[in-house]
Amino acid sequence: MYVAIDDSFIFRSRNKKVPHGYWDYDHAQKSNRSKYVWGQNLLAVVLILEYGNHKLIRLPLRIKLKAPSITKIHYGRYMMRVTIEFLKRLNLLERTIISFDSWFTNYPMIAEFASSVTIVAQAKLNYAFYHLPPEITGKRGRGAPKKYGARLQKPTIDELQHDVELHLYSQDMKIRYSEYVVKARFLKGMIVKVVYIQMPDAKKLRLLISTDINMSATEIIKAYEKRWNVESFFYEYKNMLGLKDMMQHSLQTYYKWGYIRLISYNIINFLKISHETEIKSFISLSSPWRVTNKKKKLPISLRMAQAYFFSLFSSFDKTQLLHETINNSNEFLKKNKQPTNNRGYKPDRFIDFLLKTG
Repeated sequence: MYVAIDDSFIFRSRNKKVPHGYWDYDHAQKSNRSKYVWGQNLLAVVLILEYGNHKLIRLPLRIKLKAPSITKIHYGRYMMRVTIEFLKRLNLLERTIISFDSWFTNYPMIAEFASSVTIVAQAKLNYAFYHLPPEITGKRGRGAPKKYGARLQKPTIDELQHDVELHLYSQDMKIRYSEYVVKARFLKGMIVKVVYIQMPDAKKLRLLISTDINMSATEIIKAYEKRWNVESFFYEYKNMLGLKDMMQHSLQTYYKWGYIRLISYNIINFLKISHETEIKSFISLSSPWRVTNKKKKLPISLRMAQAYFFSLFSSFDKTQLLHETINNSNEFLKKNKQPTNNRGYKPDRFIDFLLKTG
């Protein structure tokens, strides 16, 4: 089981009031866009589960808008604490690997949680790593023992030691890599396993680190590959569930609508598993190449599942349901007068009332 933490920038109109909107540097550096853009920075924690043959389901657990005056590392550490406590209650912490990219790979983010959970992350290539110091045999001389051994020199592409073929990013790839057990200087001497890898046709190396030195290099590469699912989640969440068009002006309302979309996203993902055969037969009518592709098996996308379930409810009388919901809510408000500031509102009471009234 894997957990990924990442952030994504949501572009907004500079004339609109949005919660936690601010100017930020655009690292994409597109030619048709200014260097500094106005919008919101959204952080998310996504649970990634494997089932079947190379099949994954991604379930977002928590979202958080970054305030302009607070760093991403502060929010990342907070979301890590909440996630670890959640997994600990379910007795799933020992089987979980948490991954994130190089933006979050620093001492405060890793040192606090390395003792309780396995972390696999991408690191910057200019980080300093040192071999383990030699063991002292016989009588030790004067002075403190050495903390670090010789510095690890970053290998070149030609110096990579191993070749392996792995199934990554929905296709088979030939990867070259070298692995070392070293001490990380930026982690104040913590022992980690580092893996330098070259992706197919890449001219630069990538550096992955793991706090579990017993993991093999291929396990580390596969674990970090699962992190890409959080990028797919951001794409679907912003473009298919309408997050980029959501223009609530208060932070409380923004989170209400945001979590409603998260719940619907998780429901659709669960239904994709239970109705996989029906969705494939439905999609084969309009897009048969999505089902009968011989080169690689294309996964069922969120848009496919939405189209299938919309077809099931196309003849459903939504107007009658809306009137019944409004009548039930009016009856509830008459029996339970709510304060004008909305602080005493308890949504669980209203949900229980709707279930009792049918």
